[in-house]
Amino acid sequence: MIARAVRHIHATGESILLITPSSGNKGGALRDAVLRATECGLVEPEQLRIAIVLPRAGLGKLWSSPLSTSPYLRRLNPVFVAQTGGGAEVKRLTRNFAQQHSARLWERHGLRTWHSYQLDNYRMADSIRAFVEADLLGTLQPGITRFQAQAVSSAFGLLGYDHGREVLAGMPDAAALPASQWLLVQHLGTPDLVLGHLFGNDSRENLPPYRFDPTSGLYVQSQIPSFPSKTLALDEIIDSTFYSNHPITAQAVADALHRNGGTGIVVSLQECLERYGFIRSLLPPEGPSLPADPRDLREWALVMALTGVLGAIDRGIVPASSEIVVHASGCYSAADYVPVSAEEVVLAVDTKQILDRILEGCDPARNTRFPIHGN
Repeated sequence: MIARAVRHIHATGESILLITPSSGNKGGALRDAVLRATECGLVEPEQLRIAIVLPRAGLGKLWSSPLSTSPYLRRLNPVFVAQTGGGAEVKRLTRNFAQQHSARLWERHGLRTWHSYQLDNYRMADSIRAFVEADLLGTLQPGITRFQAQAVSSAFGLLGYDHGREVLAGMPDAAALPASQWLLVQHLGTPDLVLGHLFGNDSRENLPPYRFDPTSGLYVQSQIPSFPSKTLALDEIIDSTFYSNHPITAQAVADALHRNGGTGIVVSLQECLERYGFIRSLLPPEGPSLPADPRDLREWALVMALTGVLGAIDRGIVPASSEIVVHASGCYSAADYVPVSAEEVVLAVDTKQILDRILEGCDPARNTRFPIHGN
């Protein structure tokens, strides 16, 4: 997406403001890409800016960088934290800002607003997953089914992977990929895609009937194997990355599951912790690593995905002879980064607060430029 923005700037001379909702990871990745584009001299900082809107729970996931530590770059690339609500509020604020203020920013300040929350903004990049699979894995032995497993909120990544398969299928010289089913992994806080697949709708009334076990202090159930057998809470959030209720991708995911086959499983923190040591031992030295103490883990996507895979195998949700490709979309610990500080973000309850801060970055009198790595 950032490469496309740079190309647009070069072709038109326009300046661009990207605005995106994020639980933390996507916004951080886009901010890093914007920073690299400016550090490499592809564009000037005033030509390509990014504003992200986070839920409060996502602030600790955002990595500090010159975009936050430099006052000059911080004015151009603000981070907004929604003071109320979760994912739905973040997306509403971002969408409303783009609808209400894009015209003004263009007409008065020559700043073109790009609202990123569209599937095509992600599936082009995520399509590379299919090309990597074709290069590294290739065909299957007879009788083996391949599953693509990922911890998901809206499943943008797997939809991008599916798009990549379509592109490969249309390339005459490309190796054909074998049929591949999906294994969606979610937590109890936002199990919407799994509920939708299993029951045809995402109503939480379809959750299994848990009962409280006073001996263990856990909620337990044994009726539906696609849901945790035990959990600390029935609305448990393992990781704030997975924050989408009623995701806009629900129909696209349902269509892909119908077309490709597959299923889903919901995991609990209790299950993740019970398997944590074993999962840590599975990871190769050259791959992602987990801290010895799970309390230091700041991104649980990989642990959730592997817990879901192991649970699906144990419970017969996927055939024992399956080959499972785990999309390791996130794994980092407290030792890997310094988070953005509370002083470097802006609390926002409405679009006017967002507009006011963005306009500060449009004021030449306030934009005394410091070196990109300055303070």
